[in-house]
This record gives sequence, structure tokens and C-alpha cells, in this order.
Amino acid sequence: MSSYLVSDVLEPLQNSLNQRAADRVLHGDLGDDGLGSVTIITAFVDDSTKVVPLVDIAYFFRELAKLAPQRGCQLNRFKTRILTSTNGTSPLPSIRLTNPSLADADELQAAINTYSVTAGPSPTDPPIGVELLEGCRLLGAPIGSPKFAQQFFNERILAAIIDANKLTETVPDLQTRLRLFAQCTVQKIPHLLGYDVLHHLPLGYNLGGVGWEGWQGPLIDATNSLISTFLKNLLSLDSSLPAHSIFIAQGSLNLGGLGILRPSARAIPDFVLTMGTATKSASRTTAHSRLRMHSSHTTAGLIYNETPSHLRHLLPGVLSPHMSYPLIHMCRSNPSHRLSNSDFTISLVKRKLLLPLHLPQSAPKCKCGKSHDIYGLHHFRCQRNSKTIVHNYITTYGLRKPLQDVLRTAGIIDPSSTSTISTEVTSHIPNQPGLRPFDIEWQPQHGLGNSNLPPSPFAIVGADVTITHDPEPLPPAVRPDISNFTANAVRCHQDAERRKFTTMSNSTVTTNSVSREDVLGVLHSDHKLLQMWAICPHGGLGPMLRKFLLNDNPHPALTFSDRRPHATTMYRQSNQSYSPHGVLPLADSSWKSNKLRKFYGHSYTLPPPPLSTSSNNLASRAPKPSPTTFGAALTSNAPSAQPRALPVLLLV
Repeated sequence: MSSYLVSDVLEPLQNSLNQRAADRVLHGDLGDDGLGSVTIITAFVDDSTKVVPLVDIAYFFRELAKLAPQRGCQLNRFKTRILTSTNGTSPLPSIRLTNPSLADADELQAAINTYSVTAGPSPTDPPIGVELLEGCRLLGAPIGSPKFAQQFFNERILAAIIDANKLTETVPDLQTRLRLFAQCTVQKIPHLLGYDVLHHLPLGYNLGGVGWEGWQGPLIDATNSLISTFLKNLLSLDSSLPAHSIFIAQGSLNLGGLGILRPSARAIPDFVLTMGTATKSASRTTAHSRLRMHSSHTTAGLIYNETPSHLRHLLPGVLSPHMSYPLIHMCRSNPSHRLSNSDFTISLVKRKLLLPLHLPQSAPKCKCGKSHDIYGLHHFRCQRNSKTIVHNYITTYGLRKPLQDVLRTAGIIDPSSTSTISTEVTSHIPNQPGLRPFDIEWQPQHGLGNSNLPPSPFAIVGADVTITHDPEPLPPAVRPDISNFTANAVRCHQDAERRKFTTMSNSTVTTNSVSREDVLGVLHSDHKLLQMWAICPHGGLGPMLRKFLLNDNPHPALTFSDRRPHATTMYRQSNQSYSPHGVLPLADSSWKSNKLRKFYGHSYTLPPPPLSTSSNNLASRAPKPSPTTFGAALTSNAPSAQPRALPVLLLV
């Protein structure tokens, strides 16, 4: 129907109106555009918008009445609106006063009374003509005066607030409530952000050095208030969230935030790119993606700037992308993706947004006799607190099943065989058969499918998983920039990896003690590869685990003393080309070339394993190869385990 409307109705009508404008030019009437006042007609599906000069109003409707019915099109005069002014005053009296003999005013009034009407007070009353004098809504956006635009913005924000309050009142599951707010409620605002700039940007506006991301218009402020209030109610807080928590929530998912709208970073690009696209001077898709990427990284910088100095050293772990997806983006139809309200509150508030777990005066006592700090950092530092439950949960549920799917997809283990990834297997050390050096292990068969890894010389490949503590704060003399905080976190992870290469925990050692160096020697002689995978309390991954998953290279390589040759050999073998590495990019490549179904994981929120091979984009990899992700497992077991107006605008 829309194609008929354009080709058989609007196109002939546009041609005849263009001819009328050309005739006016021949008679010396250049109109308001120098071209005889050319009519502008646009259409979107069955909605059409026209800018028509006064002298063509009667002709326009007469011709439309002739052409439209022949093609099965009917003008809905109760939805059609005629905008004649944006200053609140009708031009009709002025037209009549200026030239009483001119028929334009009468024709326009007749058109309003005929084609732009609303029902009368009672069914027997005739329709009442509607003349718009302030503005109108065009494809969901306000067109008209600043007053009209602000009123429109207020109505949209009020509607979003009502929807957010309904979520708070009717959705008891907090994780579902946040998902609905982030993907539905707040998404009713973004298409208006560029218009906030359009209607409120003074010609001499100066951003004052904060850049285009610092735009603050009325709609921006109202949207930020909506987000802050919703999160406050979601988490049952007594006060508003601090700035760093808001920025973490608004950070992009692939950089460890929650991906909630950050309106100030969206408004200026939307305004500029919309205008650029309208003038055919920009490629909206390409430019918009670059600006969004830039905005994501500057948001990360804002997070570091706004986070209190005594918490900044935690940010590399907090901003772990694979910890963001399980909180807000995974398919909710799978029950295993749902966190209980208590776990979700702790995971979101107390961990991801770096807010206190409890009040200082109500801090629980640790087994060692000290009081827990309000952020839960002491829990993972104290040697009296066992991490066994968290460790076993991550290994069994967070790693084994997802890696089994990924390694099969990547062609590293045979997908047709019954071989699976095993956990806590004994009998690796002959004189200590009860020893379990591997938390997780498998038999590698490189070269299956699309795997481009060299043949594996190992009979068994596996890892010993360790839950480490958060890094220490930076020394005062070190410059507090993001690279130094990241390097500090890497050192903490590598210290944990080194400890696992050189020592063995009490839970691993049997009655007859054996050294880690002896164990590594036996494993090496039996062609078994043992890697050390470190994970911090906030979910950050150590260099060895990142190399295995993403093919990241360790920042500085680990070194060991001459007394530990087997540790040196095992570590070096882990970094060889024949050792498994970059399994997620491999799985991605294999999946794309042999798709068996539309979505990996049977959900659009679980696309192919990694969609990008960027070493920093863990978010697009970790949660996706399996509905049950190690990100979700880690999350659920964080310390909680304890203008100028044209004559007439017609909207048809």
C-alpha cells in the first residue's frame, strides 16, 4: 500500500505542485525559497508530511481527493493536522488584514475545518477544525517552538517515570526489573536526545572545555534523574548513587559497565549525524559507530576520575565485561540465568557499582577476629576464610560446561566423541594417587574442524584455578592513570599464578607431602600441561587465562629461580604455539563457517562465541559460548557467598 501511495498518488501530486511553483517564477513570484515556493512532500509507510505554500492549499486537497480514492487510499481527517505557526498565534487574521481580497486565508480556514478536525463535544455536533499553532510531533519527535518541545519532553519523561514506577511496583524480580528498564523503559528516550540539542543549543554556546559529551540540556538532566532514581529504588538505598556508580552503570557492556543509556554522550552525535545525513554529508552508520566507541572509552575515563581514590585500584576487576553480561543482558527465559534478589543486589550494588555492603557500625566479624570492611575486601585477603565453595562452583558450573561447548566448536576436542572436560581427577601422580593437580582437564585433539592450532604434544591439558585477592592500592608516587591501575591488577594476578607454580594448597596435598616442583616434573614427563588460571573477587581474569581464552600475551613473562626448572618449563610450554590459546576466536571462526542454527545458544542475546578478536573485548566472548557462563557463576559467588517556519505543515 505504501508503494502505491508514493508512486501513484504522491509522486504525481508533487510533479503538479512543482509545475505550479515554476509557473509562479515565470510570472515574477519567487516565493519564500527563490523557486516559487516549492512544496515538499515526504512519506514514511502510510504517514505523510508536506510543507505547502498558502496559494496551493486548496489545489493540494482537491488533487489529493481525486488521486487517493482511485488507489484505495482514504484521508483520515481526524488524524490529519495543519500547522500554520510556531509562535502560538494564527496567521489568518494578519493575512486578512494585510490583503482582505486575498482568498488564501479563506481557503486555508476551509481546509482546516474540512481536513484537520476533531470530534465535537457530542455525537450530534459537527467536527471542530484544529489549527496547530505551537508545533507537532513528526515521527515521534517534536517539531515547533522551544516551548512546545519542552512540553513534549516533559510528557515523554513523565510517561517513562510512570513506566519505571510500574516496574518497581509490579516486578518483584530485581534482575528482570533492571533488564526491562534498560531495554524497554529508558529506550523510549534516545530518539529525542538530538532534539534536546536542536531546541536548546544557543548559537554562542560554549561547552567550557568539557567536550561534546558534556552537553547538559533539560532532557539530559531529566533522563539522568530517571536513571538515578530507578537504581536507587531498585537497590532500596536511602540516598542517591554516587557519581562513579552512575558512570559504571552507564558504561558500555564491552568495557565492563552495565550498558544503560548515558544521554549526555548521545545527544550531540545524534544531532550532528542526523543533520549530516539530512544534507547527505555523512555516513550515519560508520560515523555513529566511531562516536559510540569513542564515547565508551571516555566514559571509562570518567569512571576512574569520579571513583574515590581509595577504590580506584579495584576498577580493572570491577570493569570486567564478562561480569556485566550476566547481570543485565543474558536471556531471561533460561532459569539458570536468573539470580535471586539477594544475590543480584549484592552482585550489582555491593560489587559492580562499588557501593558499601553494609554500614560501618553493622560490619560483621571475620573468623580472624577483625571486622569486615564495608566493601568486602578483607574477606578474600584473610587466610582464615575458605574459598573452596566459590572455587568449586566456578570450576564446575562456570568453566566446565561452557568450555566443553567452546572447545568442541573450536575443534580442540572431538565433538562426536563422548570425551568431556573433567574436574578434580586423581591418579596423575603415581606415588600420590589421591593428588588432584588439575581442577579442570581434557584430552586435546587439535586440528579438528577449522582449528588452526598445531598438533598438540600433550596427553592432557588442564588448569589449576585460584581465587586471588584484589590488588593493593597504587603507591602515592605512581601516577594514577588507567594504564598504571591495569598494570597493578596484572601484577596481582601474576603473583597468584607464580604462587600456584611454586606452592600447593593444603586441600591439594595428601598426607605424604609432595612439592609442587615434583608434581610439575611428573606431569611434564607424562606429557601433561598444567596452566594456572587466576580470577580476582570482582571477576578479573589473569594473563594465563586471558591468553587461553583470547590469545592475550602476558604483559611481562613470569620468571622463576634456578631451583624451579619444572615450573619454568611448564610455564614456557603454556606459551608455545602448540598449547591451546585463543580458543574463543577459534570457536567464533568455526561457528561462522558452519552455522547449524541462527543463534549460538538459541537466543539473540547469545550470538556466536566471540564477535570480535579484540583482546580488550572480553564481553563479546566470555558469556556467549554457553547459556551457563563462567561470568554468571563468578557473579553469583562474589563475596556474597557470604528555524524559520514555512507557510503550512500538513501531517497526514
